[in-house]
Amino acid sequence: AERVTVYGMLINLVLGLGQGACGLSCHSTAVLADAAHSLSDMLSDLITLASVRISGQPADECHQYGHGKYESLGSMFVSSMLLATGAGMATHSFQHVLLVLEGGGASSSGSLLALGAVVASLLAKESMYQMTKRVAERNNSSVLLANAWHHRSDAISSAVALLGVTGAHLGVPILDPVAGLCVSLLIVRMGSNLLFDSLRELTDQSHHEANHAAHRALKSVRESIVGHLPIRTRRMGPNALVDLRIFVDPNMPVSSAHQIAEHLRTYIMQEEPTVTDVLVHVTPPGWDPDSDSDSVEELPRPYTAVERDVRSCLQRLGSEAVVDGVRCHYDERRIVVDVEVRTPPAYSASQCEQMAGEMRRLILAEVPDVFGVRVLVDYTFGIHKREKKSQTRASQQVALARSSPQEE
Repeated sequence: AERVTVYGMLINLVLGLGQGACGLSCHSTAVLADAAHSLSDMLSDLITLASVRISGQPADECHQYGHGKYESLGSMFVSSMLLATGAGMATHSFQHVLLVLEGGGASSSGSLLALGAVVASLLAKESMYQMTKRVAERNNSSVLLANAWHHRSDAISSAVALLGVTGAHLGVPILDPVAGLCVSLLIVRMGSNLLFDSLRELTDQSHHEANHAAHRALKSVRESIVGHLPIRTRRMGPNALVDLRIFVDPNMPVSSAHQIAEHLRTYIMQEEPTVTDVLVHVTPPGWDPDSDSDSVEELPRPYTAVERDVRSCLQRLGSEAVVDGVRCHYDERRIVVDVEVRTPPAYSASQCEQMAGEMRRLILAEVPDVFGVRVLVDYTFGIHKREKKSQTRASQQVALARSSPQEE
């Protein structure tokens, strides 16, 4: 990829110098405009090469999202140079048109030499387009493909210059500065398009292909999620970044929610190779992005603080039940607590229900930011223990029966 850019830079240098010499000797405005275009292309190739090398560097501590923006920054410099070159040549060509209309202007005795220079430029830039396009398709590189079309636009501008030199050779000298003016306008148009593209990338314009891939990914998991917020994508040089916020069941295990997020990330990056990172934010239903708090004090307390208060509250209850776990569910700014307890073997079902009610009332009274409590009682512990003892006694009786002598 870098090699074909270096080849294009060298060809533009040779063409620019050759066309400049021919344009000065032949007094051809069109050839001089094309020479300036070739030299500006050589400089743009140099900036493009540097930008591609820098943007290809891996992320570091100072650029944690990578260096992709350097490519957009280089494109902005190149497009600004093209605009300046096109504006200068347009002014010169317009002045030359006025001079020819007034009966002045230089002769075109050397127009055959200018004609040969333009034909050589046309063939060289068309070959550069074909070569760069093949490399771009082989490497699936959008940057090289854009550069290939850049060469094709150069070939078109050389064709316009060829028309002007031919007209001058045929005795229509005004065609030469008019063709130079047309080439200058082409340069201005190309420079403005590149400038707007680079500005859109630097201002984080959305990436349409990544948006479509994200929509398809969300459709593939629509039965596993409750909903989602609008998709957000942005460009990072030749790459794209995707941000998603999905709503899931608040009682869904973390591992299940992570599997959905991992599926979305893999699906999007597989569907759109330009996407280099996908951030999936999992939230419970009802979360409003416009209700984000400005300070930590406005947020509900963290899980560990609520669990500590709930356990301390249950210890003061003096119950014989063992607290196996405390889980917090955050519904907007409200907290719902699940308490898993294990009862002693002697507890009956009615005693378990009474104990659960006492725990629920105490937690709601003692922990003010808890909105709801669900006590999950495991009263099968005692049953399993009694069953195990019964099975042990039965096994002992069977073993005793086998060891006793058989009666005739």
